This record gives sequence, structure tokens and C-alpha cells, in this order.
Amino acid sequence: ENGDVFIFDLLMENGRNMINAEDSLTKGLFEKYEDISAPLCIDEYYNRLFLWKEDEIQKNTMHQICSDIRSIPFRQYAEQFEIIDKKTVSLVVPQDQISRQLVETLKYTGNVNIRQLRQYTCSLQQRELEDLIRQHAADDYGTGVYCLTNLDYYDDDTGILFEAKDYYLD
Repeated sequence: ENGDVFIFDLLMENGRNMINAEDSLTKGLFEKYEDISAPLCIDEYYNRLFLWKEDEIQKNTMHQICSDIRSIPFRQYAEQFEIIDKKTVSLVVPQDQISRQLVETLKYTGNVNIRQLRQYTCSLQQRELEDLIRQHAADDYGTGVYCLTNLDYYDDDTGILFEAKDYYLD
């Protein structure tokens, strides 16, 4: 009731199946539950995820890497183990005059207020960002803050596009 939610079914991309086990798990819950935000649905999701990752969870328990509570290597543990492997990266999409000016400042000075840019970012998988970089549609200008450089790769209704919009010349 507070907004629109769009769900994309990524069956194929460039001839290869894009659905992984987590996506299949989620798709099954969409089919089973009318309201996926219901506590029962969320509980079932994590129970299934735990069963699916049980071996990995067991081999990465704290006692495997630490025998004394006073020396728990929290950073090492966090870096080595993820129950949901979804590494995402941020991409700045300049959509108005303010965001375009922030990107220009970043481009020419290498410095910008990251907090101001944050409201213009979207999350992508690392491979998606690499695809945009290969197409010369994204750049970090040597700063590590990636920006969409070609707005033909963005649509207000669907978000990031991985192929530019087609234009026909008369």
C-alpha cells in the first residue's frame, strides 16, 4: 500500500540460466504464500536457507577458528562467512542537476561528499557493474566511486539497463 514492488524473473541472460538456488527458494515461497512478508513465510525462508547451507554453517562455526571467547576474531569470521552470498556494489545514477554536479565534482577533483551521492545510488551485482564498465557506460574516474556515465543505460521505470536504448536516425 506504500509503493509498487516489481519482481523480475531472470530466466535467461545471454543464453545462460540466471536462477540460482536462493532464487528458486524465493520463487517457491512466492507460489506458496500470498503475503511474503508474513512471519510464517520469513521463518520458512530462513529455515530452508539454513538447511541448504547447513554444512557451510557447521564448518564456519566460531569454535572452528577460536577456542577462547576472549580472542574471537570477529573481522576474520565476518569476512569468511556469509549465509546469503550476495555481494553488491553501488552505482551512482545522476538523475538531476544536483547529482550531475556532484558527479562532475567527483570526476574533476576526485573528491565529493559521499553522503550526498548516496541518495543517487542503486545496487548491482559485481558482474553487472563489470558489464557496464566493459560497455563504457560506467566509470569511477580513479576514485572507487562508480557512476553511470551514459544515461542511455537507465530507464526511469525499470532502472539500470544492460544494453543502451535503441535510437533510429532518419
